Formats: sequence, structure tokens, C-alpha cells
Amino acid sequence: MRKSLSKAAVFAAAGLFGLASVANANHLTAPTGLVCPIVSSVIETNWDDLTGANKYSVNVVATYDTGVVGDATDDTTVDFDFSAHVSQLSIPLSALKHDFVDATGAIVSIDPIDVQLRVKGLHPGRDQGRQNNPFSAFCFPV
Repeated sequence: MRKSLSKAAVFAAAGLFGLASVANANHLTAPTGLVCPIVSSVIETNWDDLTGANKYSVNVVATYDTGVVGDATDDTTVDFDFSAHVSQLSIPLSALKHDFVDATGAIVSIDPIDVQLRVKGLHPGRDQGRQNNPFSAFCFPV
């Protein structure tokens, strides 16, 4: 007769043998000290080093005035994701220019009217589990 193991027994056995699980993955905290001034048309992001992180994900949310007539709001947001191996990243404003189709069907390239960004630490690799670490608070470039 075969006995089946409960989920708790399987997770306990995985922990005993050093296998990663969601319950014991080494997750990182949110980075702190994020600053993002604009210097010569470049967003110069910088944040405090995060112990255990060997990579960072920078999420940029850019808002555009698309000028679509009849729309309740003519603002559109687009998310951009950048990565860095150190606790700083230079993002040219030109990298955030985005193409939209205007009312006549023509493609127009538009600069964002607002930008906000945040960062999270990553430690990818074998047995690290999911990288759903928390993001920092948003920074608003000026």
C-alpha cells in the first residue's frame, strides 16, 4: 500500500534538503534613497546599495498627451523596464519618446509630459525562487 505525503511534508522535506521553495526563498527588501534628477536631458537615477542584490530592475511610467479628440482623457501611460548591475542608471529622455497614431492615422513621436520611476533589487539564480521583491517608492524626476 502506497502512502501519499501531505503538501506540508513535501515542503518540510524540501527545506531539510536545501531545496528552494516560496516559503524559504531569500527575498530582498525595497531599495531606499532613490533620487532621480534630470541633468542635461538625462535622468540620473541613483539609490542605496541593497545587500544581496546582484541586479536591479528600474520601472519607468511615462505619461503622454496623445491629443485624441473625444477621449475622456487624452493622457496615456506607457511602462518601460530597464536593468542595471549597479545602484545607478542613466536614462536619456530620448529613450522615453514613444510613437502613437494620431487622429489622421499618421504616426507621431511624442515626448512624455510626466515621468515617475521606481526600482527593485534582484538576485536571480538557481534556487532563488520568484523575483517578486518589492519596489521602492516612486521618484519624480525634475
